Amino acid sequence: MTEQPEYDRFVQERSPRLLRVAYLMTRDWAAAEFTIEDWLAVTSALGADDLVLVKTNAGRFNPAMVPGVGQTETLTADSLSLLNAVHDDTVAQFLESHPDWVA
Repeated sequence: MTEQPEYDRFVQERSPRLLRVAYLMTRDWAAAEFTIEDWLAVTSALGADDLVLVKTNAGRFNPAMVPGVGQTETLTADSLSLLNAVHDDTVAQFLESHPDWVA
C-alpha cells in the first residue's frame, strides 16, 4: 500500500483533476447534471498512473442459481462492501484491508 506522505503528495498534485473525475464518475446519469462531452473532456486527461484496477469478488467467480434465470454471477458481501466504500469515498481504506483485490 502507498505510504501516506506519497499519497498526500499524489492527491495534492492531481487533486483538481481527480476531484473532477470523481465527481463525474459518481453522478447519476439520469439526473443530467453534466453532458457526455463533459465526461469525455475530464476523463481523457487520465493516464495509466491515475488508475487502479480493483477486482470484484477478489477476482473469483461467485455463481448462484436464480429460479427462472439459471446460473448467474453474484457479488459477494465483500464486493457489496466495496460498492459502499465507493459511495462513502472510503475505497482506500477498503483496499488497505483487501490488498489482494488490487489488480
